[in-house]
Amino acid sequence: MSLARGALAALRILLLAWIVILWAPLATENNASDGTGNLAVNPSFEILKERDAAGGMFADWDASKSEGGCSFAVGLVAHSGRTSALLDCASAGEIRLGQQRELAPGRYSISAFLRGLDISNGDADRATEFTFNGRRMDLEKAGTFGWTRFTYVAELTKRTRTGPSFALRASACCGLTTYRSSAWAAVSS
Repeated sequence: MSLARGALAALRILLLAWIVILWAPLATENNASDGTGNLAVNPSFEILKERDAAGGMFADWDASKSEGGCSFAVGLVAHSGRTSALLDCASAGEIRLGQQRELAPGRYSISAFLRGLDISNGDADRATEFTFNGRRMDLEKAGTFGWTRFTYVAELTKRTRTGPSFALRASACCGLTTYRSSAWAAVSS
C-alpha cells in the first residue's frame, strides 16, 4: 500500500460523524424501554447484527444505500462510549441510517453530534442530511469538522410512525461521517 493510500485510509477512519438522537417522549405511552427517557434503541451503535442487504450492521437501525461506493463500518472514534456508526463514501453516492417507531402526538427533541472528514457536497448540495416525519433538511456540514451538536424539535399532531434518519450524500471521492450515542425524547409544550 502506498503512503498516500495509507494516509487516505487513515483520514477516512478519522472522518467520523457522531449523532446523538434524543427522543424525549411527551406522552407516557412513548416511554423509553431503558428508563432513561431516550426513545432510541442501541443509541451508541455498540450492538451489531449480521449485515443486511444495504450493508447495515447496527442492531435496531435501518440502513439504506441508494447509489455509489458507500459503506457502513464501526467507527472507533466516538464522542462518548466505545464506538460510533461510520458512514463512508469512497465515491459519489448516498447512505442513510434511521430508526422509526409509533409516536403519540406531542413535541419531540432530537439531538445529535456529528464529525466529518473530507466530506464533499452531494446531490442538491446536501452533504449531510437529517430527516424527521418526512421533512428533509441540510445539516450544512461539509469538509472536515470536529464533533458538532445538532438539535431539532418537532411537533406531531397525530399518532405517526416516524423517527430520525441521517444521511451522507457525497458527490465525489471521500467523505466519512459517523453517528454516535443517539437519543430521542418527548418534551413538554
